[in-house]
Amino acid sequence: MSKETESRPIVAHADDRAIVKPVCHPSTTSTIGFRQRGCRLALASPDSDDGEYDAVSCSLERTRQSLKSLAAEATKAITLCSIEDARDWDILVHKDLFSWLQENVRNKRVRYEFCILYQTFLKRGEFSINKNRFCFCAGGQASAELKDVLVECPFIDRIENHRKGQRSAVYTFNLQGVTQLLDNGFPASSCRLRVGTGLSSVVIIPGDWILTRSTRWAKWCETHGHELRLDLFGHTRLGRATFNTLSRMTVAVSDQFLGGLSSIKRNADRCSPRDWADWFHKRLLGKNGGFLRAFMSKEGRSYHPITQASAAIRSQLLLDGEPLAEADLGSSYWYLLATQLPRSTERDRLAKMIHDGSFYEQVAEFAGVSINDRSHLKEETQRQCLFGRDWRLDQRPLARDGLRYLLPGVMCLINRVRQKLGISGFAKYLMRLEGRLMDTVHHRLIDEGIAALRLHDGILVARSNVSQTANTIRTTGIELFGIAPLVREK
Repeated sequence: MSKETESRPIVAHADDRAIVKPVCHPSTTSTIGFRQRGCRLALASPDSDDGEYDAVSCSLERTRQSLKSLAAEATKAITLCSIEDARDWDILVHKDLFSWLQENVRNKRVRYEFCILYQTFLKRGEFSINKNRFCFCAGGQASAELKDVLVECPFIDRIENHRKGQRSAVYTFNLQGVTQLLDNGFPASSCRLRVGTGLSSVVIIPGDWILTRSTRWAKWCETHGHELRLDLFGHTRLGRATFNTLSRMTVAVSDQFLGGLSSIKRNADRCSPRDWADWFHKRLLGKNGGFLRAFMSKEGRSYHPITQASAAIRSQLLLDGEPLAEADLGSSYWYLLATQLPRSTERDRLAKMIHDGSFYEQVAEFAGVSINDRSHLKEETQRQCLFGRDWRLDQRPLARDGLRYLLPGVMCLINRVRQKLGISGFAKYLMRLEGRLMDTVHHRLIDEGIAALRLHDGILVARSNVSQTANTIRTTGIELFGIAPLVREK
Protein backbone atom coordinates (compact mmCIF):
# COMPACT_ATOMS: atom_id res chain seq x y z
CA MET A 1 0.00 0.00 0.00
CA SER A 2 1.39 3.40 -0.95
CA LYS A 3 1.94 6.14 1.56
CA GLU A 4 -0.83 8.23 -0.01
CA THR A 5 -3.45 5.52 0.44
CA GLU A 6 -2.18 3.94 3.64
CA SER A 7 -4.77 3.92 6.39
CA ARG A 8 -4.81 2.97 10.04
CA PRO A 9 -7.62 1.79 12.34
CA ILE A 10 -8.83 4.51 14.66
CA VAL A 11 -10.26 1.91 17.04
CA ALA A 12 -8.60 -1.36 17.94
CA HIS A 13 -10.61 -4.41 18.91
CA ALA A 14 -10.93 -5.03 22.63
CA ASP A 15 -12.28 -7.74 24.86
CA ASP A 16 -15.13 -7.15 27.31
CA ARG A 17 -12.81 -6.27 30.17
CA ALA A 18 -10.96 -3.57 28.24
CA ILE A 19 -13.75 -2.27 26.05
CA VAL A 20 -12.93 1.36 26.76
CA LYS A 21 -9.31 1.22 25.62
CA PRO A 22 -9.52 1.38 21.79
CA VAL A 23 -9.53 5.12 21.11
CA CYS A 24 -8.06 6.50 24.29
CA HIS A 25 -4.44 6.02 25.10
CA PRO A 26 -3.70 3.26 27.62
CA SER A 27 -3.68 4.10 31.28
CA THR A 28 -0.32 4.27 32.96
CA THR A 29 -1.32 4.52 36.59
CA SER A 30 -3.56 2.53 38.87
CA THR A 31 -6.61 3.85 40.69
CA ILE A 32 -5.21 4.95 44.02
CA GLY A 33 -5.46 8.01 46.25
CA PHE A 34 -4.03 11.48 45.76
CA ARG A 35 -1.30 11.02 48.34
CA GLN A 36 0.16 8.01 46.50
CA ARG A 37 0.42 9.68 43.10
CA GLY A 38 2.47 12.23 41.29
CA CYS A 39 0.99 15.21 39.47
CA ARG A 40 2.01 17.97 37.12
CA LEU A 41 1.66 21.70 37.50
CA ALA A 42 0.80 23.29 34.17
CA LEU A 43 2.44 26.70 34.11
CA ALA A 44 2.38 29.42 31.47
CA SER A 45 4.64 32.41 31.04
CA PRO A 46 2.93 35.75 30.36
CA ASP A 47 5.83 36.70 28.10
CA SER A 48 5.25 33.82 25.67
CA ASP A 49 3.07 34.34 22.60
CA ASP A 50 1.01 31.21 22.94
CA GLY A 51 0.84 30.95 26.72
CA GLU A 52 2.78 27.73 26.94
CA TYR A 53 5.38 26.87 29.51
CA ASP A 54 7.14 23.68 30.43
CA ALA A 55 5.20 21.49 32.83
CA VAL A 56 6.78 21.25 36.28
CA SER A 57 6.62 17.86 37.95
CA CYS A 58 6.01 17.64 41.64
CA SER A 59 4.93 15.12 44.21
CA LEU A 60 1.41 15.15 45.57
CA GLU A 61 2.87 14.71 49.03
CA ARG A 62 3.95 18.33 49.04
CA THR A 63 1.97 20.57 51.31
CA ARG A 64 0.09 23.65 50.16
CA GLN A 65 2.97 25.90 51.14
CA SER A 66 5.42 23.80 49.17
CA LEU A 67 3.24 24.08 46.08
CA LYS A 68 3.07 27.86 46.45
CA SER A 69 6.84 28.08 46.84
CA LEU A 70 7.41 25.93 43.77
CA ALA A 71 5.12 28.10 41.66
CA ALA A 72 6.74 31.28 42.97
CA GLU A 73 10.19 30.01 42.05
CA ALA A 74 9.07 29.14 38.52
CA THR A 75 7.57 32.54 37.76
CA LYS A 76 6.33 35.56 39.67
CA ALA A 77 3.77 36.78 37.15
CA ILE A 78 1.89 33.80 35.73
CA THR A 79 -1.42 34.73 34.09
CA LEU A 80 -2.38 31.74 31.94
CA CYS A 81 -2.44 28.00 32.41
CA SER A 82 -1.70 25.88 29.38
CA ILE A 83 -3.86 22.78 29.11
CA GLU A 84 -2.08 21.32 26.09
CA ASP A 85 -0.58 18.52 28.17
CA ALA A 86 -3.94 17.41 29.59
CA ARG A 87 -5.23 14.10 28.25
CA ASP A 88 -8.87 12.96 28.05
CA TRP A 89 -8.25 11.09 31.30
CA ASP A 90 -6.60 14.00 33.08
CA ILE A 91 -8.57 16.22 35.44
CA LEU A 92 -7.64 19.87 36.01
CA VAL A 93 -8.16 21.11 39.56
CA HIS A 94 -7.55 24.54 41.08
CA LYS A 95 -4.41 24.34 43.20
CA ASP A 96 -6.02 25.86 46.29
CA LEU A 97 -8.96 23.48 46.17
CA PHE A 98 -6.65 20.54 45.57
CA SER A 99 -4.49 21.46 48.55
CA TRP A 100 -7.52 21.85 50.84
CA LEU A 101 -8.87 18.45 49.78
CA GLN A 102 -5.45 16.93 50.39
CA GLU A 103 -5.28 18.25 53.92
CA ASN A 104 -8.88 17.87 55.07
CA VAL A 105 -10.61 15.04 53.18
CA ARG A 106 -9.62 11.46 53.92
CA ASN A 107 -11.97 9.55 51.59
CA LYS A 108 -10.49 9.42 48.09
CA ARG A 109 -13.90 9.04 46.42
CA VAL A 110 -15.02 12.30 47.97
CA ARG A 111 -11.87 14.00 46.66
CA TYR A 112 -12.48 12.55 43.21
CA GLU A 113 -16.09 13.75 43.24
CA PHE A 114 -15.08 17.33 43.97
CA CYS A 115 -12.58 17.20 41.11
CA ILE A 116 -15.46 16.31 38.77
CA LEU A 117 -17.64 19.00 40.34
CA TYR A 118 -14.89 21.53 39.65
CA GLN A 119 -15.04 20.63 35.94
CA THR A 120 -18.81 21.11 36.01
CA PHE A 121 -18.36 24.49 37.68
CA LEU A 122 -15.91 25.64 35.00
CA LYS A 123 -18.40 24.83 32.26
CA ARG A 124 -21.65 25.97 33.91
CA GLY A 125 -20.65 28.37 36.66
CA GLU A 126 -22.43 26.21 39.25
CA PHE A 127 -22.86 22.59 40.29
CA SER A 128 -25.22 20.32 42.18
CA ILE A 129 -24.92 16.80 43.57
CA ASN A 130 -27.28 13.85 43.34
CA LYS A 131 -26.59 12.55 46.82
CA ASN A 132 -28.59 9.34 46.35
CA ARG A 133 -26.55 8.48 43.27
CA PHE A 134 -23.29 9.32 45.05
CA CYS A 135 -24.27 7.21 48.07
CA PHE A 136 -25.01 4.26 45.77
CA CYS A 137 -21.67 4.63 43.96
CA ALA A 138 -19.39 5.52 46.89
CA GLY A 139 -21.12 4.25 50.03
CA GLY A 140 -22.74 5.82 53.07
CA GLN A 141 -19.50 6.80 54.80
CA ALA A 142 -18.30 8.73 51.75
CA SER A 143 -21.73 10.33 51.40
CA ALA A 144 -21.61 11.59 55.01
CA GLU A 145 -18.12 13.05 54.49
CA LEU A 146 -19.23 14.74 51.27
CA LYS A 147 -22.01 16.54 53.16
CA ASP A 148 -19.46 17.75 55.71
CA VAL A 149 -17.16 19.06 52.98
CA LEU A 150 -20.00 21.07 51.43
CA VAL A 151 -20.39 22.84 54.77
CA GLU A 152 -16.76 23.17 55.85
CA CYS A 153 -14.92 23.93 52.60
CA PRO A 154 -14.12 27.67 52.47
CA PHE A 155 -14.19 27.65 48.66
CA ILE A 156 -17.82 26.49 48.30
CA ASP A 157 -20.89 28.74 48.47
CA ARG A 158 -24.51 27.62 48.34
CA ILE A 159 -26.49 29.80 45.94
CA GLU A 160 -29.81 27.94 45.93
CA ASN A 161 -31.38 25.71 48.56
CA HIS A 162 -32.68 22.21 48.02
CA ARG A 163 -36.31 21.96 46.90
CA LYS A 164 -37.84 18.62 47.81
CA GLY A 165 -39.06 16.68 44.82
CA GLN A 166 -37.81 19.35 42.41
CA ARG A 167 -34.02 19.73 42.45
CA SER A 168 -30.89 19.47 44.54
CA ALA A 169 -29.16 22.43 46.16
CA VAL A 170 -26.98 24.50 43.83
CA TYR A 171 -23.41 25.47 44.75
CA THR A 172 -20.55 27.45 43.29
CA PHE A 173 -16.80 27.71 43.92
CA ASN A 174 -15.43 31.07 45.07
CA LEU A 175 -11.85 30.38 44.00
CA GLN A 176 -9.92 33.50 43.11
CA GLY A 177 -8.83 34.12 39.54
CA VAL A 178 -10.93 31.59 37.60
CA THR A 179 -13.10 33.01 34.83
CA GLN A 180 -13.68 30.41 32.14
CA LEU A 181 -12.70 27.02 30.71
CA LEU A 182 -13.65 26.81 27.06
CA ASP A 183 -12.90 23.14 26.42
CA ASN A 184 -10.11 20.87 27.60
CA GLY A 185 -10.44 18.69 24.51
CA PHE A 186 -9.50 21.28 21.90
CA PRO A 187 -5.96 22.16 20.82
CA ALA A 188 -4.16 24.56 23.14
CA SER A 189 -4.14 27.32 20.52
CA SER A 190 -7.92 27.60 20.66
CA CYS A 191 -8.76 26.89 24.30
CA ARG A 192 -7.38 28.14 27.58
CA LEU A 193 -8.21 28.09 31.22
CA ARG A 194 -8.47 31.84 31.73
CA VAL A 195 -7.29 33.01 35.11
CA GLY A 196 -6.22 36.21 36.85
CA THR A 197 -3.01 37.02 38.63
CA GLY A 198 -4.31 35.35 41.81
CA LEU A 199 -3.92 31.88 40.28
CA SER A 200 -0.42 30.74 39.45
CA SER A 201 -1.11 27.16 38.42
CA VAL A 202 -3.55 24.28 38.29
CA VAL A 203 -2.95 20.70 39.29
CA ILE A 204 -3.48 17.99 36.67
CA ILE A 205 -4.30 14.60 38.19
CA PRO A 206 -4.74 11.28 36.32
CA GLY A 207 -8.42 10.40 36.03
CA ASP A 208 -8.26 6.62 35.64
CA TRP A 209 -10.83 6.29 38.42
CA ILE A 210 -13.48 7.72 36.06
CA LEU A 211 -13.93 4.21 34.66
CA THR A 212 -14.97 2.78 38.01
CA ARG A 213 -17.21 5.77 38.69
CA SER A 214 -18.85 5.41 35.27
CA THR A 215 -19.54 1.71 35.81
CA ARG A 216 -21.25 2.34 39.12
CA TRP A 217 -23.16 5.29 37.72
CA ALA A 218 -24.46 3.12 34.85
CA LYS A 219 -25.62 0.49 37.31
CA TRP A 220 -27.40 3.12 39.39
CA CYS A 221 -29.17 4.52 36.31
CA GLU A 222 -30.27 1.04 35.28
CA THR A 223 -31.51 0.22 38.79
CA HIS A 224 -33.54 3.43 39.12
CA GLY A 225 -34.76 3.68 35.54
CA HIS A 226 -32.83 6.86 34.68
CA GLU A 227 -31.47 7.73 31.25
CA LEU A 228 -27.77 6.89 30.90
CA ARG A 229 -26.36 9.90 29.07
CA LEU A 230 -22.67 8.93 29.07
CA ASP A 231 -21.90 5.44 27.82
CA LEU A 232 -18.30 4.22 28.00
CA PHE A 233 -18.92 0.47 28.02
CA GLY A 234 -21.72 -0.14 25.51
CA HIS A 235 -24.54 -0.32 28.05
CA THR A 236 -26.98 1.31 25.62
CA ARG A 237 -28.04 0.02 22.21
CA LEU A 238 -26.97 3.17 20.38
CA GLY A 239 -23.68 3.22 22.28
CA ARG A 240 -22.89 -0.39 21.32
CA ALA A 241 -23.73 0.31 17.68
CA THR A 242 -21.57 3.45 17.66
CA PHE A 243 -18.59 1.60 19.16
CA ASN A 244 -19.01 -1.19 16.63
CA THR A 245 -18.98 1.32 13.77
CA LEU A 246 -15.90 3.07 15.14
CA SER A 247 -14.08 -0.27 15.35
CA ARG A 248 -14.63 -0.77 11.60
CA MET A 249 -13.27 2.62 10.56
CA THR A 250 -9.80 3.53 9.34
CA VAL A 251 -8.14 6.89 8.69
CA ALA A 252 -5.68 7.77 5.94
CA VAL A 253 -2.15 8.30 7.25
CA SER A 254 -1.22 10.92 4.64
CA ASP A 255 -1.80 14.56 5.60
CA GLN A 256 -1.68 15.93 2.05
CA PHE A 257 -5.32 17.02 2.33
CA LEU A 258 -4.25 19.80 4.73
CA GLY A 259 -2.77 21.75 1.82
CA GLY A 260 -6.23 22.71 0.57
CA LEU A 261 -7.41 24.18 3.89
CA SER A 262 -7.18 27.79 5.01
CA SER A 263 -4.58 28.81 7.58
CA ILE A 264 -6.49 31.98 8.52
CA LYS A 265 -8.05 32.03 11.99
CA ARG A 266 -11.77 32.69 12.05
CA ASN A 267 -11.37 34.71 15.24
CA ALA A 268 -8.71 35.33 17.85
CA ASP A 269 -9.90 32.56 20.20
CA ARG A 270 -10.07 29.78 17.60
CA CYS A 271 -7.49 28.00 15.51
CA SER A 272 -7.53 28.01 11.71
CA PRO A 273 -9.31 25.25 9.75
CA ARG A 274 -5.92 23.81 8.78
CA ASP A 275 -4.62 23.74 12.37
CA TRP A 276 -7.85 22.20 13.60
CA ALA A 277 -7.82 19.48 10.92
CA ASP A 278 -4.13 18.76 11.57
CA TRP A 279 -4.73 18.40 15.32
CA PHE A 280 -7.81 16.23 14.78
CA HIS A 281 -6.04 14.02 12.23
CA LYS A 282 -3.10 13.42 14.55
CA ARG A 283 -5.43 12.45 17.39
CA LEU A 284 -7.15 9.93 15.14
CA LEU A 285 -3.74 8.45 14.38
CA GLY A 286 -2.91 8.39 18.10
CA LYS A 287 -0.02 10.84 17.71
CA ASN A 288 -1.62 13.44 19.96
CA GLY A 289 -3.08 11.30 22.72
CA GLY A 290 -5.96 9.70 20.84
CA PHE A 291 -9.64 10.07 21.66
CA LEU A 292 -11.60 8.76 24.59
CA ARG A 293 -14.13 6.29 23.25
CA ALA A 294 -17.39 7.56 24.63
CA PHE A 295 -20.98 7.97 23.52
CA MET A 296 -23.10 10.71 25.05
CA SER A 297 -26.77 11.39 24.52
CA LYS A 298 -27.96 14.78 25.77
CA GLU A 299 -30.97 16.95 24.94
CA GLY A 300 -31.74 14.89 21.84
CA ARG A 301 -28.22 14.96 20.44
CA SER A 302 -25.54 12.30 20.32
CA TYR A 303 -21.81 12.89 20.78
CA HIS A 304 -18.87 10.63 19.94
CA PRO A 305 -15.25 11.12 18.77
CA ILE A 306 -16.25 11.93 15.16
CA THR A 307 -19.03 14.40 16.00
CA GLN A 308 -16.78 17.46 15.62
CA ALA A 309 -14.81 16.18 12.65
CA SER A 310 -14.88 18.64 9.75
CA ALA A 311 -15.77 17.63 6.19
CA ALA A 312 -12.04 17.59 5.38
CA ILE A 313 -11.42 15.03 8.13
CA ARG A 314 -14.41 12.91 7.19
CA SER A 315 -13.06 12.71 3.65
CA GLN A 316 -10.04 10.84 5.06
CA LEU A 317 -12.14 8.20 6.86
CA LEU A 318 -13.13 4.81 5.53
CA LEU A 319 -15.87 2.53 6.83
CA ASP A 320 -15.33 -1.12 5.90
CA GLY A 321 -12.93 0.13 3.21
CA GLU A 322 -15.49 2.54 1.67
CA PRO A 323 -15.45 6.34 1.79
CA LEU A 324 -17.96 7.93 4.12
CA ALA A 325 -21.10 9.66 2.90
CA GLU A 326 -23.71 11.67 4.80
CA ALA A 327 -27.48 11.75 4.64
CA ASP A 328 -28.19 15.26 5.90
CA LEU A 329 -31.46 16.80 7.09
CA GLY A 330 -31.84 20.06 5.14
CA SER A 331 -33.19 23.22 6.86
CA SER A 332 -33.73 21.06 9.92
CA TYR A 333 -34.87 23.80 12.33
CA TRP A 334 -37.56 25.06 9.95
CA TYR A 335 -38.69 21.55 9.11
CA LEU A 336 -39.07 20.75 12.81
CA LEU A 337 -41.06 23.96 13.36
CA ALA A 338 -43.30 23.00 10.43
CA THR A 339 -44.05 19.67 12.11
CA GLN A 340 -45.41 21.53 15.16
CA LEU A 341 -47.92 23.56 13.15
CA PRO A 342 -51.51 22.39 12.71
CA ARG A 343 -52.46 21.13 9.27
CA SER A 344 -52.89 24.26 7.20
CA THR A 345 -51.89 25.94 3.96
CA GLU A 346 -49.10 27.73 5.86
CA ARG A 347 -47.58 24.43 6.92
CA ASP A 348 -47.75 23.13 3.36
CA ARG A 349 -46.23 26.38 2.06
CA LEU A 350 -43.31 26.17 4.48
CA ALA A 351 -42.69 22.51 3.55
CA LYS A 352 -42.69 23.44 -0.14
CA MET A 353 -40.20 26.29 0.39
CA ILE A 354 -37.89 23.93 2.30
CA HIS A 355 -37.96 21.31 -0.46
CA ASP A 356 -37.38 23.71 -3.34
CA GLY A 357 -34.59 25.49 -1.40
CA SER A 358 -36.14 28.96 -1.57
CA PHE A 359 -37.04 29.53 2.09
CA TYR A 360 -34.19 31.89 3.05
CA GLU A 361 -34.43 33.86 -0.20
CA GLN A 362 -38.20 34.37 0.17
CA VAL A 363 -37.81 35.60 3.76
CA ALA A 364 -35.16 38.10 2.62
CA GLU A 365 -37.29 39.20 -0.35
CA PHE A 366 -40.32 39.83 1.88
CA ALA A 367 -38.15 41.83 4.29
CA GLY A 368 -36.51 43.84 1.50
CA VAL A 369 -33.06 42.73 2.67
CA SER A 370 -30.32 41.98 0.15
CA ILE A 371 -27.67 39.45 1.26
CA ASN A 372 -25.84 37.84 -1.64
CA ASP A 373 -23.89 35.27 0.37
CA ARG A 374 -26.36 32.44 1.07
CA SER A 375 -24.34 31.14 4.00
CA HIS A 376 -24.44 34.59 5.62
CA LEU A 377 -28.16 34.88 4.82
CA LYS A 378 -28.80 31.57 6.58
CA GLU A 379 -26.86 32.66 9.66
CA GLU A 380 -28.66 36.02 9.83
CA THR A 381 -32.09 34.41 9.42
CA GLN A 382 -31.43 32.00 12.26
CA ARG A 383 -30.05 34.78 14.45
CA GLN A 384 -32.87 37.22 13.82
CA CYS A 385 -35.73 34.72 13.75
CA LEU A 386 -34.66 31.91 16.10
CA PHE A 387 -31.77 32.36 18.56
CA GLY A 388 -30.86 36.06 18.72
CA ARG A 389 -30.56 37.59 22.19
CA ASP A 390 -31.59 41.05 21.04
CA TRP A 391 -35.28 40.36 20.42
CA ARG A 392 -36.31 43.93 19.59
CA LEU A 393 -38.13 44.00 16.26
CA ASP A 394 -36.28 47.07 15.00
CA GLN A 395 -33.04 45.04 15.26
CA ARG A 396 -34.50 42.09 13.36
CA PRO A 397 -35.73 43.15 9.91
CA LEU A 398 -35.80 39.57 8.60
CA ALA A 399 -38.26 38.69 11.36
CA ARG A 400 -40.14 42.03 11.51
CA ASP A 401 -40.73 42.50 7.78
CA GLY A 402 -40.07 38.99 6.49
CA LEU A 403 -41.07 35.95 8.51
CA ARG A 404 -43.82 37.75 10.44
CA TYR A 405 -45.79 38.39 7.23
CA LEU A 406 -44.64 35.44 5.14
CA LEU A 407 -45.34 32.79 7.83
CA PRO A 408 -47.19 34.41 10.76
CA GLY A 409 -48.05 31.07 12.38
CA VAL A 410 -44.38 30.09 12.54
CA MET A 411 -43.45 33.45 14.06
CA CYS A 412 -46.17 33.06 16.72
CA LEU A 413 -44.91 29.56 17.54
CA ILE A 414 -41.33 30.79 17.93
CA ASN A 415 -42.35 33.67 20.19
CA ARG A 416 -44.58 31.46 22.32
CA VAL A 417 -41.94 28.80 22.95
CA ARG A 418 -39.18 31.36 23.53
CA GLN A 419 -41.31 33.26 26.00
CA LYS A 420 -42.07 30.07 27.92
CA LEU A 421 -38.66 28.37 27.82
CA GLY A 422 -36.15 31.13 27.12
CA ILE A 423 -33.45 31.12 24.43
CA SER A 424 -31.60 28.00 25.58
CA GLY A 425 -34.88 26.23 26.32
CA PHE A 426 -36.09 26.98 22.80
CA ALA A 427 -32.86 25.56 21.36
CA LYS A 428 -33.27 22.40 23.46
CA TYR A 429 -36.89 22.15 22.35
CA LEU A 430 -35.74 21.94 18.72
CA MET A 431 -32.87 19.60 19.60
CA ARG A 432 -35.23 17.15 21.30
CA LEU A 433 -37.50 17.12 18.25
CA GLU A 434 -34.44 16.50 16.08
CA GLY A 435 -33.29 13.73 18.42
CA ARG A 436 -36.68 12.04 18.29
CA LEU A 437 -36.33 11.72 14.51
CA MET A 438 -32.63 10.89 14.26
CA ASP A 439 -32.58 8.40 17.15
CA THR A 440 -35.50 6.53 15.57
CA VAL A 441 -33.62 6.48 12.27
CA HIS A 442 -30.48 5.18 13.99
CA HIS A 443 -32.42 2.35 15.64
CA ARG A 444 -33.92 1.37 12.28
CA LEU A 445 -30.50 1.36 10.62
CA ILE A 446 -29.27 -0.98 13.36
CA ASP A 447 -32.20 -3.30 12.61
CA GLU A 448 -31.27 -3.19 8.91
CA GLY A 449 -27.64 -4.06 9.68
CA ILE A 450 -26.20 -0.74 8.45
CA ALA A 451 -23.18 0.61 10.34
CA ALA A 452 -23.81 4.29 11.02
CA LEU A 453 -22.60 7.24 13.08
CA ARG A 454 -25.12 9.88 14.01
CA LEU A 455 -24.33 13.55 13.60
CA HIS A 456 -26.62 16.28 14.95
CA ASP A 457 -28.82 16.50 11.86
CA GLY A 458 -27.37 13.75 9.71
CA ILE A 459 -26.15 10.17 9.54
CA LEU A 460 -22.68 9.03 8.41
CA VAL A 461 -22.61 5.70 6.57
CA ALA A 462 -20.56 3.94 3.91
CA ARG A 463 -21.18 5.46 0.50
CA SER A 464 -23.00 2.35 -0.76
CA ASN A 465 -25.63 2.75 1.99
CA VAL A 466 -26.31 6.49 1.76
CA SER A 467 -29.38 6.22 -0.52
CA GLN A 468 -31.02 3.64 1.71
CA THR A 469 -30.26 5.78 4.76
CA ALA A 470 -31.79 8.87 3.12
CA ASN A 471 -34.95 6.93 2.32
CA THR A 472 -35.14 5.74 5.94
CA ILE A 473 -34.96 9.35 7.16
CA ARG A 474 -37.76 10.39 4.77
CA THR A 475 -40.12 7.55 5.68
CA THR A 476 -39.43 8.01 9.41
CA GLY A 477 -40.16 11.75 9.17
CA ILE A 478 -43.49 11.05 7.48
CA GLU A 479 -44.45 8.43 10.08
CA LEU A 480 -43.52 10.60 13.08
CA PHE A 481 -44.56 14.07 11.91
CA GLY A 482 -46.65 13.68 8.79
CA ILE A 483 -44.24 15.72 6.64
CA ALA A 484 -41.42 14.41 4.46
CA PRO A 485 -38.10 16.09 5.37
CA LEU A 486 -35.61 17.40 2.84
CA VAL A 487 -32.71 14.90 2.85
CA ARG A 488 -29.51 15.58 0.96
CA GLU A 489 -26.87 13.00 0.12
CA LYS A 490 -23.32 14.33 0.51
